[in-house]
Amino acid sequence: MNAPLRRIPLYPALRSGPKPPVAPGPGFPSFGDAGAVSGTLNARSAIEIALRSLGLAPGSEVLVPAYHCPVMIYPIIKLGLVPVWFNVAPDCSIDLGDLERRLGPKARAVIAVHYFGFPTPLAALRRCDAHGLFLVEDCAHAFFGSCDGAGIGSRGDVAVASYYKFFPVADGGAIRFNNQILIARQPRRPASPLFFQAKSALNTVEMRRDSRHPNRTLDALLGLKDWLWSRLKGRPVTAPPMIAADAAAPAEEDSVDGPFHPGLIAPTYQAWHSPWLCRAVLGMANYAEVCAIRRRNYADLLGSVDGIDGIAPLFATLPETVVPYNFPLLCEDASGVAARLRAHGVSVARFGEFFWDEQDRVPGSVADTYSRNCIQLPIHQSVTREDLHHIVSVLRQS
Repeated sequence: MNAPLRRIPLYPALRSGPKPPVAPGPGFPSFGDAGAVSGTLNARSAIEIALRSLGLAPGSEVLVPAYHCPVMIYPIIKLGLVPVWFNVAPDCSIDLGDLERRLGPKARAVIAVHYFGFPTPLAALRRCDAHGLFLVEDCAHAFFGSCDGAGIGSRGDVAVASYYKFFPVADGGAIRFNNQILIARQPRRPASPLFFQAKSALNTVEMRRDSRHPNRTLDALLGLKDWLWSRLKGRPVTAPPMIAADAAAPAEEDSVDGPFHPGLIAPTYQAWHSPWLCRAVLGMANYAEVCAIRRRNYADLLGSVDGIDGIAPLFATLPETVVPYNFPLLCEDASGVAARLRAHGVSVARFGEFFWDEQDRVPGSVADTYSRNCIQLPIHQSVTREDLHHIVSVLRQS
């Protein structure tokens, strides 16, 4: 009899089994440690809220990294603003020379991204203040850590973060205002509707439950829910999706527009507060443990992939100030490696696989290279050392 397929989700699970043995490391600053922080539906909604707070006139330009996810571009277009791409360096830091060359008379803001949990230096970027630019600090990949000697999310006039990438929740993001003028501009935002709150809670329990330590009562209730829903919809019962499926890793056969067509992503932007269950889960989270496990898993994987032909870590060291989101890996055959990992139960992300406009690709640029060749492996707090051994064994397969 074949052994059951090991499932390694992209995001952390609600823990129901024993805790992995790990000694908590030193404390790390978190996104919510200071400033005017409030919850949002997700990070993409936070970007729209942030841009609205800047009060930019239609036609104003927002400088954005060429290596991007389309969901961060949609609110720029929606608000009648114009995205202007600037290059990133091989270490994902900002190419300041290229950025300054793209500063035109209509430039009003710049978005800086902390890729994969590795903060990009922002101190030099503040010289753009002389041009009157607002700085939006995108911390969707970096909830913990330090940037230029300060806590993550404290450098921008406004910063945004994502909860579900770091904690076992289905929704949730945050926005942080460090500019007092912007704080004063904020209107009162509504709570999520009760129906959405219930749906988010159900999604959290269903998508983030711990598949390795199943709860028979919970599984039976969820199975009953699926049966009732199928009867109401007049559809046959289908198998439940893989736990924490690759929401950020669309299939290769998606349409030419990719999975981020405006008509598909528009409903995911709402000016609501984060759902109550999301806030409750965060309140119970052990931040020190989350940071320690992610750093341990990254370091273990870093030592294990060394010498495997055709792959190389994007970041070959783990600085003391970094709590990684995932493990970015450069591959000569990224699509093939990703397909092989998924076939063996390993969820894989492909940040920047699709651009807002494919005509904006610059062949041979860092953005184009990473879009085609970089995959991200899970190293979150639900990933065990046995999981890491499984990942490495798959990577070693020819």
